[in-house]
Amino acid sequence: MKKYYNNKGMTMVEIIVSIALVSIVLILLMNLFLNVNSQYNNSKLASDYEVLASNVLKSIGDDIEKYGVYSIEENTSENSVKITYNAYRESKLNERITKILRVYSTTNSDGKQIIYISYRYDSSLSSLTSKELSYNIVRQIPNADITPKIIVEQIDGLNRDYNENYKYAKITIPLVDMKDNKYDIHIYCEVLT
Repeated sequence: MKKYYNNKGMTMVEIIVSIALVSIVLILLMNLFLNVNSQYNNSKLASDYEVLASNVLKSIGDDIEKYGVYSIEENTSENSVKITYNAYRESKLNERITKILRVYSTTNSDGKQIIYISYRYDSSLSSLTSKELSYNIVRQIPNADITPKIIVEQIDGLNRDYNENYKYAKITIPLVDMKDNKYDIHIYCEVLT
């Protein structure tokens, strides 16, 4: 009995068609991967900005709620705001609690600009305790190109509940990522005049 074998194999057209189909599927998968990766990076950046804003707002908001604001002084040359509270320091009862909200930039060893937001005790105060220094926050602004300028607006008004004059202040730190999404930080407080 004779055995017949098919030695024909695949034709050149079949090989080209199969390579083309595999290439189309790989291109679609790569495009899908790049889109998912881009969306992940965008959502991670948005999350980083939102966490940054909430950390700063929580720290300052807790102090405003706990102590009340005595005065606010803007220093445009240093891009900072000095917030003096209605309470006195535990270690120095003759000094009010004073903290500085500042936005500044530095360069790392690679020459890349890094922008920070800090909220800490005023370094000009004498003898800060280690407990006071532990309440400082310094956060890097992710992927920022330009150092945002702190904007302070003050509005005079009348507190109807107490029939006293108050000065209302709004501190704004305009944060914008590379895709022009805004994550501005707005801090509102009232200052007794």
